[in-house]
Amino acid sequence: MKLNQPSFTGGEISPSLYARVDLTRYANSLKTCRNMIVSSYGGCYNRPGFRFVNASKASGAFRLIPFQFNTTQTYVIELGNHYARFYSNGAQVLNAGVPVEIVTPWSSDEAWSVRYTQSADVMYLAHEDYPTQIIKRTSATAFSISEFVASEGPFQPVNPDQSIKMASSATTGNTTLTSNASVFTASMVGQLVYLENSNTSFYKPWTAGEKAVSVGTIRRNAGKTYQCTAVSTGGTYLLTGGNAPQHDQGAEWDGPGDVRNDGTNTYSVGVLWQYIDAGYGIAKITAYGSSTSVSAVVTKRMPAGVVGGAGSPAHSWSLTGDGTTKTFAIAGNVSDIASNYSVTIGGNPTQSDPNYHPKPSGPVDPCVEIDSFLPGGLIAKDVDGKEITLIDHATLSVSQGRATILGVVPVPCWRIESESGAWVIISKATKCETLERGYVHGDKLEGLSLPVCDDELLPMWEVITSVTDAGIRTVAKISVNDRNYPAGGEAGRYISTHNLIPAKDGNG
Repeated sequence: MKLNQPSFTGGEISPSLYARVDLTRYANSLKTCRNMIVSSYGGCYNRPGFRFVNASKASGAFRLIPFQFNTTQTYVIELGNHYARFYSNGAQVLNAGVPVEIVTPWSSDEAWSVRYTQSADVMYLAHEDYPTQIIKRTSATAFSISEFVASEGPFQPVNPDQSIKMASSATTGNTTLTSNASVFTASMVGQLVYLENSNTSFYKPWTAGEKAVSVGTIRRNAGKTYQCTAVSTGGTYLLTGGNAPQHDQGAEWDGPGDVRNDGTNTYSVGVLWQYIDAGYGIAKITAYGSSTSVSAVVTKRMPAGVVGGAGSPAHSWSLTGDGTTKTFAIAGNVSDIASNYSVTIGGNPTQSDPNYHPKPSGPVDPCVEIDSFLPGGLIAKDVDGKEITLIDHATLSVSQGRATILGVVPVPCWRIESESGAWVIISKATKCETLERGYVHGDKLEGLSLPVCDDELLPMWEVITSVTDAGIRTVAKISVNDRNYPAGGEAGRYISTHNLIPAKDGNG
């Protein structure tokens, strides 16, 4: 039976007392305490060194960290001002009489902020101001340092804006990444980009016992894509086996390839599945071309669904032009405000100019239902030319501004509701400025926070707990110089949403 001994305050006891288990002090004592110091609080800790081994390279501050290759081979790393030296078995590690040394990126002060972890003969060292480094033991008297190259992220959250699309020109090797929005910057060279299929419904899932699978058939399992490259033969028909493909390289059989009998016919079991992709791909940006195009090298094979051109957002439309001009004449127009024009798809009204792309910090075509309440006893459809309440989402400060109604149109809408029960109906084109993620569309609001207030105008952040489809509603496009304003489905409780003056050039 193992005994728990939480205290060692009894120190070492005499051999003549080894059998005196009846003594109270026996439970807190030690037979041998070697190279340890007993604390007055009961615990033990390693004793300091007794022998001078070697002077440090420099007179400035340095740090000692352990490097344990295995249970019998251990080292101490002297981490100083842009260097590291090594000690083992009570002596400095030398090579031909010269101290083994590597050049590091950290100063003597920064060395104390380095965090590290080790796996066998590899140590990973991280500092917030430098790329992660790897120190490797290549022999008993040789070490190397190199930058850690990430192959699978980490990545930021997957883009929630479904109108922004990205594509790769190839599945492997050198590729060009393109986007239908300005998402790239020159500073992104060296970064990894993650692309995944937005729709895999055209690939059926792998199932055991599927009949008559032929060479070339594509199936998906565990998020990965596989292609049939061979089938077992014999019998009147073929079935897939019971071992689902889960490999991420090469080809594997899902069945034994034997021939069986169902009482009437003979059949074979087994299909050879070649791994194609993981349902997503990764590329490393190598050169900046423009805000919509960069050169890259594929580090994880791209799925076929992301190869091609970035294209345009779904259901988009544009006016005929020369591909450069951004404004066009509209026959019979009576207004120079682009948002006053709308289109229908399949007879259903859609947002006006859905090809309009705002600046990264701003949303698209903000609207609230015309019967929405605003603080001060106002109704959304009646605020044209009136002073309304505004909320700054960065500071939650309250101010006033003169509102302008840019149009009143029927559009698809969301009903959003906060944790306290405040609710409002907004258009599906509206983006709201959240606490956690900045501007997001209504269908991404659940679990995020918006300012909520009552008629006393003391806004507080509240989590949006419900987002439901509200159908086609008539909304008022209210502009107050690109600032946020609170509105609600009931008087006295308001949620702050965003409003915007659309730019005539279509660039926000």
